Amino acid sequence: MRDPRRERALAEIAAQAAANYAGELGAGGGERIEVFLQVLSGARAPDAVAANRQLHRRMYMPGLSARPYWEAGRFPVAELLQRRYPLLRAEAERLLVTAGVFGTRPGEAHWGDSRIDRGRLNGAWNAWYLQRYFKRQSLAAVHTPVALRSLDGCQVSREALFSVVGPGTAITLHSDELNFVTTLYLPLVSTPGATITFDRSTRELRAGACFAADTTFLHESFNESGEWRVILIVDVWHPELTPLEVRFLSDIMPLADAVMRGVRPAAC
Repeated sequence: MRDPRRERALAEIAAQAAANYAGELGAGGGERIEVFLQVLSGARAPDAVAANRQLHRRMYMPGLSARPYWEAGRFPVAELLQRRYPLLRAEAERLLVTAGVFGTRPGEAHWGDSRIDRGRLNGAWNAWYLQRYFKRQSLAAVHTPVALRSLDGCQVSREALFSVVGPGTAITLHSDELNFVTTLYLPLVSTPGATITFDRSTRELRAGACFAADTTFLHESFNESGEWRVILIVDVWHPELTPLEVRFLSDIMPLADAVMRGVRPAAC
């Protein structure tokens, strides 16, 4: 059932963005942004995709390539993260043993709780956020300064985090739905038995080996080892977006995302 207040808020955001970018859209090159605004306002639905993908029903950018995995070399920040792997791993290892960082032992707060994970989690998971909901987390500078500085100068979109998964944990099939976001993965603490699968193509999570993926494809992750697994996950903008589109999404997504999560008032 649609929430009338949310619908009104999304329409207001779309209308204001259309006014703010009217001059640039009218100059050409803004056709995909116009479709985004139509979808956001509810006037149009996203294009249909195969059953192995899911798209967000209100946040969608047309005309972007889709593939389960991307070459990490396409993203300059991937090389930086791999160079800093020893330092990033050291930060991850400290997080695992530092009292009070997670409040409880990593993962115990999210032990198969369907209220949190919508039934996708079987085991223990927790996260240490560097950026969440498009906002840098100031506490990250205390425990993970190298990781936080590594985000400077790269086009981070929604989130960047250390994903901490307990032994014997499964995160079952799901999609993150945003087709204009690509996700980088750098396993920091991992042993054989830790894997991730996108569109039935499975990769072992090898510590220090960065890769990129399109998380609109249904994917799942398993940690069948007896050790905690830690991955640095960084959302970046899709590589085919234009500078105008990146600027537009950087402006509008924090507002639209807040409405979809129910934390922004319906009227400004």
